[in-house]
Amino acid sequence: MRSKLCLYSGPFPEINSYFEMVDIAAEHGLGYVETINSMEFITPDIEVAKKLRKYADRRNVGFACCSVAANLVDDDRREMIEFTKKFCQIAEILGSPFIHHTIALECGNPDNIVYRKEECFKRGIEAADEICSYAKSLGIKAIYEEQGYVFNGVAGVRRLMDGMSGSPGVVADFGNIMFADEKIEDFIPHFADKIAHVHLKDYLLFDNGASMEDGGLYTAQKNILRDCQLGEGVVNFDAAFEELKKAGYKGNFALECVAKGTRSENFLEKNVEFACKYIEKL
Repeated sequence: MRSKLCLYSGPFPEINSYFEMVDIAAEHGLGYVETINSMEFITPDIEVAKKLRKYADRRNVGFACCSVAANLVDDDRREMIEFTKKFCQIAEILGSPFIHHTIALECGNPDNIVYRKEECFKRGIEAADEICSYAKSLGIKAIYEEQGYVFNGVAGVRRLMDGMSGSPGVVADFGNIMFADEKIEDFIPHFADKIAHVHLKDYLLFDNGASMEDGGLYTAQKNILRDCQLGEGVVNFDAAFEELKKAGYKGNFALECVAKGTRSENFLEKNVEFACKYIEKL
């Protein structure tokens, strides 16, 4: 089961290298790493990608996905489109079958973006379609998670999928769907034939009467989400994995959870074991 798991971003705060992430994956028996535009890939460095691929091959670790945090709805989206295309090249070099990029990064006050909803859909779908087409020319599939306040929820993701001329896939992110005040077990059946990758995440949920003094992020309805480890929040993993089983999902699972404070191997093992308990039921 561990071979189906993927490290997504550094699991410990002090990690600053994808080469170290490959080592950690190998040491814990995990099959994959998922990159994002951070550490060695703050910019899309082709030579680093070649070296990383060789290093990972020697350690029998693959790259399940290449992710990019990009904002494709603002006025400088042309620059970000080209930036994201370069990461399609990085994905090809790493041997990743997927390029996963965001479209609108807003995660603050939903009032700041919801009023621009129609404009965001128009700009975002056009940009995503261009990237999707370019990725396809390299043999890479573009995939999209439910993210932010616009491209989220069943209706938002459906509009994205229907608006694109290519054949994009879906990332089922167990936590991000909560920004639309929906549940992952309700989301999965609507896109069962398109789910290509899964991000495992959990959140604590507080209603909109809670204070933001202790940190957190707003949902669309201004409830508050706070980070936690897998199984400590409100995500219904039993129901979600049951829907993945019905969908016949056979892909990989990225661990999207970061330790607070200093490095702790026990933290990683706890999340790995939690995930494997569910994966073995598929």
